[in-house]
Amino acid sequence: MIYPQGCYCMNDEKLRCWEQCGGPKPTLASCPPISPPQTLSTLTTTKQPPTPTPTNPICGGGRAGYHECPSGLTCIKDPRDPGCGPACDGLGICVEDKMCGGFAGLPCNDGRKVCMDDPRDGCDPQKGGADCGGVCVFPDKGPYGEW
Repeated sequence: MIYPQGCYCMNDEKLRCWEQCGGPKPTLASCPPISPPQTLSTLTTTKQPPTPTPTNPICGGGRAGYHECPSGLTCIKDPRDPGCGPACDGLGICVEDKMCGGFAGLPCNDGRKVCMDDPRDGCDPQKGGADCGGVCVFPDKGPYGEW
């Protein structure tokens, strides 16, 4: 049964049985009020659809079906993932080929993006690279997993 409608059905059944069979009057459950059903018009005026979280387009894939980047974007290994990405037929992400971070601390043009180490260069900030450039990526990985 669906609550609270089931509460009312149960009370109705107890009363129906008591009226047919007699005996002591049953104790009925205290049921909460049933709110009016929402119509399409009340749903559209009171609730806004969730705003989708932006993600970087997926690219690469090799044997799994190659995905190309939209015009103006470059396919790279996802810096949030271990492994070799498109270089070994895995998936990558599409990014603008524009440096962020580094010694100058260049920001991302889109405030929703974060600057992460660029996996295409030999510079690794985890291994002594103090002036490594990065690429701007959306922090959420979307439907392909969380980091």
